[in-house]
Amino acid sequence: MNDPKTLRLFIALDFPKQICSKLFYLQDKITPDIAKIKWVEEENFHITLKFLGDVNEDKIPQIKEKLSLIKFKDFSSSINQSGIFPSNNYIKVIWLGLMPYEKICLLHNKIDNSLLTLDFTKEDSFQSHATLGRVKYVHKKELLIEKIRKIEELILGEIFTISSFSLKKSTLTKKGPVYKDIAIFNSKSQ
Repeated sequence: MNDPKTLRLFIALDFPKQICSKLFYLQDKITPDIAKIKWVEEENFHITLKFLGDVNEDKIPQIKEKLSLIKFKDFSSSINQSGIFPSNNYIKVIWLGLMPYEKICLLHNKIDNSLLTLDFTKEDSFQSHATLGRVKYVHKKELLIEKIRKIEELILGEIFTISSFSLKKSTLTKKGPVYKDIAIFNSKSQ
């Protein structure tokens, strides 16, 4: 008998298309002479609410059932900051933060708690952020930091509605990850 197939899964909030287009445009503002960066593709912008890892395909119906029971109301959100991980001296990731952090964190906690009975561990800490790019090499550190601040200025305050979250499959390829929605869970009254 064959072993069940495993899929690399995560749960995410997607950005609306107009925000993705704007973020994609902003990536061009940091040119290769400033830093060599592997940018996140426009169609892949998201905030990971929970990374599940490699999961047996047989478990997907149970995961979908648990996630379908989560109740949350639509809420307005906006990008409120940009930053770098881990520090200004060692730049590896350019990220964006969303607000209201409390509502995103509450949704994360509901997801985390709903999957405990399926043997997924509860996360110790959750950092609500979207990766904009992974930095391979920095040529001009001060200029890179300045450009990241300018990105923040250009995107601050643009409000959009979060009304769903997705269970996604991630397939790793030589060109980067390819994400596909397995299921989308819409907001409901609490």
